[in-house]
Amino acid sequence: MMKKYFIIVAVIFFVLNIFAQDTIVVQTFTLDSTSREGVFLFPDEPGTTYEKIIMQYRMRCHDALVGNGNVGCYEWDYHCNTVVTDSSKTDSLWSTHPSHIIVGSESNPYYYVPDPTFNYFQYLQQEVVYNVIISEDSALIGNGTQTLDIPFSTNYKKGKTQILLTVSELSAAGLSVGNISGIRLDISEIGSEIEFLKIKLKHTDKTELNNTSPDLEGFTEVYFLNTTFASTGKNSFNFYQPFLWNGTSNIIIELSFSSSAGGSSNTVFGEDTGFNSTISTNSEDGFLSVNIGDYIEVPPEAFAPIDSFITVSFWQYGDAELQPFNSYIFEGVDADNNRVINCHLPWGNSSIYWDAGNSGTSSYDRIDKEAAFSEYAGRWNHWALTKNVATGEMKMYLNGSLWHSGTGKTRLMTGITKFRIAGNKNEGRYAGFINEFRVWAAELDSSDIQQWMFRDVDPSHPYYSNLLFCYRFDEESGDIATDCSANGYDGTIYGQPIRARFPGHKLSRNFVQSQLRPNIVLVQGNYMQTITTTEYLDSLQRPFNTVYDYYVLNNDLFVNDTNYYYEAGYMPVFSENNTVVDTIIVVPEDSIYIETLEYYKKWPARFELISFITPYGNGLDLGVEGKMWEFDVTDFAPVLQGEKFLSMEGVGRWSEEYDIRFLFIEGTPPRDVLSIDPIWPIAKPGQMWYSFSPNDIWNDLKFEPREILMNPDASYFKIRSAITGHGQNGEFMQKWHYMNIDGGDNEFEYLVWKECSEVPVYPQGGTWIYDRAGWCPGDPTTLFEFDITEFVAPGEVHTIDYGLTNIGGLTQADYRISNQLVTYGEANHTLDAAIVYVGKPNSKVAAHQRFNPLCMNPAVVIQNTGATQLTSLEIEYHVEGGESLSFSWTGALGFLDTTEVELPVPELNFWNGISNNFYVEISQPNMQTDEYPNNNFYHITYEEVDSYEDNETISFICKTNNLAYQNYYTITDVDGNIILERNGLSNNTVYTDELTLAPGCYKLRIDDTGDNGLYFWAQPGQGSGYFRLEDENNNILKTFNPDFGGFFIYEFGIVNLTNSDKIKNTSILSVYPNPCSDKVHISLSGFENKILSVKIYNASMIEITENQFTIDSGNYHKEINIKDLPDGVYIIQIMYDGKIRNRKIIKI
Repeated sequence: MMKKYFIIVAVIFFVLNIFAQDTIVVQTFTLDSTSREGVFLFPDEPGTTYEKIIMQYRMRCHDALVGNGNVGCYEWDYHCNTVVTDSSKTDSLWSTHPSHIIVGSESNPYYYVPDPTFNYFQYLQQEVVYNVIISEDSALIGNGTQTLDIPFSTNYKKGKTQILLTVSELSAAGLSVGNISGIRLDISEIGSEIEFLKIKLKHTDKTELNNTSPDLEGFTEVYFLNTTFASTGKNSFNFYQPFLWNGTSNIIIELSFSSSAGGSSNTVFGEDTGFNSTISTNSEDGFLSVNIGDYIEVPPEAFAPIDSFITVSFWQYGDAELQPFNSYIFEGVDADNNRVINCHLPWGNSSIYWDAGNSGTSSYDRIDKEAAFSEYAGRWNHWALTKNVATGEMKMYLNGSLWHSGTGKTRLMTGITKFRIAGNKNEGRYAGFINEFRVWAAELDSSDIQQWMFRDVDPSHPYYSNLLFCYRFDEESGDIATDCSANGYDGTIYGQPIRARFPGHKLSRNFVQSQLRPNIVLVQGNYMQTITTTEYLDSLQRPFNTVYDYYVLNNDLFVNDTNYYYEAGYMPVFSENNTVVDTIIVVPEDSIYIETLEYYKKWPARFELISFITPYGNGLDLGVEGKMWEFDVTDFAPVLQGEKFLSMEGVGRWSEEYDIRFLFIEGTPPRDVLSIDPIWPIAKPGQMWYSFSPNDIWNDLKFEPREILMNPDASYFKIRSAITGHGQNGEFMQKWHYMNIDGGDNEFEYLVWKECSEVPVYPQGGTWIYDRAGWCPGDPTTLFEFDITEFVAPGEVHTIDYGLTNIGGLTQADYRISNQLVTYGEANHTLDAAIVYVGKPNSKVAAHQRFNPLCMNPAVVIQNTGATQLTSLEIEYHVEGGESLSFSWTGALGFLDTTEVELPVPELNFWNGISNNFYVEISQPNMQTDEYPNNNFYHITYEEVDSYEDNETISFICKTNNLAYQNYYTITDVDGNIILERNGLSNNTVYTDELTLAPGCYKLRIDDTGDNGLYFWAQPGQGSGYFRLEDENNNILKTFNPDFGGFFIYEFGIVNLTNSDKIKNTSILSVYPNPCSDKVHISLSGFENKILSVKIYNASMIEITENQFTIDSGNYHKEINIKDLPDGVYIIQIMYDGKIRNRKIIKI
């Protein structure tokens, strides 16, 4: 199939205010993109250089909704890797490969013959001869004169007839309770020999037989013999074992035969019983025996009507020797290879999975259930799988009965472009037998399924017009599966499956019911008899083995030849119970010894730009615009040129909506990027979930040491490493990883571990707070960068090795790894400084979300981008229309070193301007002229902080949870002075602190040492708390989400609006704890020379006590003894300067 790529030219020239240079914007995916891959045009102008390339990565919940499951942001945390492919380069992966792949055999050496081999089936026929009749009674049922073809219609190759005899008929005929030793049928005309004639009996409570529900189990075989008739008239069938009639039940007698060719029929006399007393079939029912590698391709046009309703039904018999394994009984995918419908029958865990419907994504609706072995292997079973989008129901029917179901499944099933039976989108993945495969654009119910599972579908079926295709697999030979519907969608058979047919005694379908029944005599007797056993062998051709012969040339793997052989050795002889009773040796003609070849897999080079893990989406709100991250991808400058294939990979690529654009900032970089190359390749396309086991890494089966020629023109060398750990151990276990150059001690060892309770996207609808190996939900993977310049030499070959320092405890672990080598030219500037970014204020980039908005000191990251050490710098900063301030920085930064500089803001009115735009500019590096001023300027928009009036009293109220020792909080001013500090808190206690603050900027910070906030849904034992701000009338000013993880920061301003009665000092009034037992503490600050009246009232506002205090010093603390008060609710009233403050407390 030709894959279609869309070239999106999205290069727009304009000047961005954030930088001082022209910036080319390349827009790739947008929030409304329906694809996650495409070819995009990147700048490729000769002579144009770029100082920096920024990747802006925006993520939004679907349709900006907040929901659960697949509404809004999807529920789970998944990988989402952004990858660019450069077909001018090659990835290579050291690999091993067997010299031969032999499909269907694991033998080594493999002994074979070129001609077919067979499985053999032993049949033991029993001939019974009566030597002496000791006693004998008979019971005749039926005395008709009609000539009937059943049960011996030997003009067909095979046949099966079931005859019902009712208890009333048996009793009326004089049959006694006890053993039935034989039967007699009245032969009217002799025909061909009846080969492999079997007679079986069973008790039943059926009063009529029905062709839609034949009896297939519970019979006792009593007769098995190739039979011919010497004369017409009543012929006896002597049982080799009697059937014990219980005297109360009806009896079904089953007669079947199988022959290699049809002959002439043996007819019998019979009568019309007036009820459905017989069912019979002579169906030439075939089926397909498939092995791994075989499959049937269905024309995709057959699925055009599929949208909201579907039924897939079939008979299957799983290979008992191979099952369970990760099998596919069918799969249908869309144009992007996303699964639309699929069934694992079973998966390797013995569970059966029914998948149906997606939204053009790799996520789909699913129901599954663990199955018993007999429900998928070792016997024939009928399965019907249905989905109804309108009701949201998916169902699985086993042998006509509902086996499992699910609700809330509403994804449509449109867009199937590839469908395979016995395989998935890539290969054949089933082993066993398949028969009567049907697909309907309708939901069939249990009645429909039961009525038609045992017969061929025809136009009388109530949903015949909805039948898309039906494969009976009755063809004698060929690679076509004929569609028995009216649509003509014939399937194409690939591989070498074997066509087989059911013997007479195994026939189960296409019965015809009738009221005509042979006359039959049931015999009860005692005999002296001789039983002679005769062995017959039948054979079934074994599937051949496809043998692929490989060789290696110039480190590349090639197929030399393909042959079809049959494995030699001991061929099994099976009894009728499928147990091996003997073997027959096939002498091999030759053998193949399978060796291990070493080579390098190669494919177009793929570069992981960003590894991101999507957030837990339940209840998550990312806003209408979403959240945006910025990543410096200048290292990929040699790749991001011209037309390049860009793809988002991993399950998470569909979890949210994405907007990705690249900003190419024209100018001179600190140093030219000469090349970037994967040291070891990431996964091939479509395999982004492919990961590496710790054992393989430890044993150098993966990430083996690699010899690399260092670029002879380079001056600097760097390794980029991004690693995520997964599996129960790999995800939650800290491990040290290393990079080694040329053996010996490791040059770099690094802990792949990430603090997740401080991610900017919070709270999330899952266990987002737990630290993980290199990643957190809703955040990019940690990137490690190692300067290896001092350990390598340009133009020399060096060995680079990656690994783990130990793998202890990693029993369930895997790692997803991207390691890249970047080479650079010399420094382009001698003396140059640059602004990397402004983190505070910054309302644009999600990474800074926890620290914004702010009114305290801005923070700017500066970098030495010149070869000379940077020791001083002048920094000017202001908001648009506001006062400009300057700051002189001193320090010591080597080439490309960075540091964050806090810029002092002494007054809140610094932020008063005509817009929320912050500007910063640097100059005079080392008190000299900057060689390259283009990178000296930065501009960012910001959000204003909340502001409160200076004459307003604010209550800071904290209610602790069951783990109060984990929490502490402070309020500080712009100079870092602590205004309020609380630690050593008590469980489930409310702390209320009234603050009247002087004008200025303040910061509230609450920390949780347990990293689980005041509330976390997955840890109910810690209880819940809250933190909020109230005014003096107890109106809530601000409420903070208690599910904040490790900490939260809230900066706010106190402003003077009238300039009258300006507050110069801060005052604090605190009443705690609450609840309390013996004492109430009243703490005051800023109440110098005040007289306070403190009264306590009960719940009925009856005054209990009154105290007056004169406060002389700045800080005052008073304990009030309430030990003798009864438990209950009280009001503490505090009065000063004509103001009244009431606080409710609970005594316990």
